[in-house]
Amino acid sequence: MMNKLKQIDNRIIRSLFAGKMGDKYFGKHVVVTGSGQVHILPSDGKDARLFLDDLKRKNPAEDTELMFVPRPETYILSRRI
Repeated sequence: MMNKLKQIDNRIIRSLFAGKMGDKYFGKHVVVTGSGQVHILPSDGKDARLFLDDLKRKNPAEDTELMFVPRPETYILSRRI
């Protein structure tokens, strides 16, 4: 299952960051599922938690990954610890 998520994930991440999926995801937190679906996470913390719980309840065997899709003009700084 994890390998399938990684393959789908890499393809989707490239599309999200390249702008191929449309700018509706720019500046948003999204959830990518193992089946290749992308969902925008609600901005309210309580609603986001309910959304994630509901997603896991509907698809318990499916892996999910949470990520932020930056706008094209945004710099992402990272530091390896």
